[in-house]
Amino acid sequence: MAERIYNADYHLADPDFAAKRPIGFAHFLMAMLASLRSSVSALDYGGGEGSMARTMRGNGFDFDAYDPFFSDQPAPSRRFDLVTSFEVVEHSPDPAGIFETMLSYLKSDGAILFSTALQPRYVTSAWSYIAPRNGHISIHTVLSLRSLASRFGMRFCSINHTHLLFRQATDPVARAILRYDVVDMLWRASRRDARSLLEASLAAAKVGYGLAAFNPRHFLRLLLTAKD
Repeated sequence: MAERIYNADYHLADPDFAAKRPIGFAHFLMAMLASLRSSVSALDYGGGEGSMARTMRGNGFDFDAYDPFFSDQPAPSRRFDLVTSFEVVEHSPDPAGIFETMLSYLKSDGAILFSTALQPRYVTSAWSYIAPRNGHISIHTVLSLRSLASRFGMRFCSINHTHLLFRQATDPVARAILRYDVVDMLWRASRRDARSLLEASLAAAKVGYGLAAFNPRHFLRLLLTAKD
């Protein structure tokens, strides 16, 4: 992988890797975790050169970075409230193993927030996520991520193009993330399947959005547009 994929020319396949994407995710996280700025500890797993973690630290967050695929830095020696992993899991040949590793750095009431594109219902050559050279070798669906979450005793929800693994919706980090964009979470769930909508609705209700969670529009949308 180091020779064929993650070499000096990797930026040609993924020009946003070094700066644009990590800085964008940092601003997204700062808004999502604003209420926990002084209390949350976090690890960016697979964070490349550490740009996102540096940006977070520069804005008052306790944020470390660790990328066993990109550098020889020592592994973290503590556990965290939050583990992030943006555009990483699709590069791993061992999907269960990478989540198990991330969980090993997580506190008992912590959460994992990660991103990976979900496989569309119909896959064609136009879907750039499986293009040659980008190193994406583990492609996921809602079903595969839900299965991995269940394997490790976690719950699963998708929020604003990211995915959350958590144990209890009322845990501090999970609660902050789930509350960040309840409308988007419910909208996405209603376009997938009944189980996704039920899980998202229950999570929303537990963090104080009961009326929004059980709005009839979500169930009508499920009947008309659910596709995954």
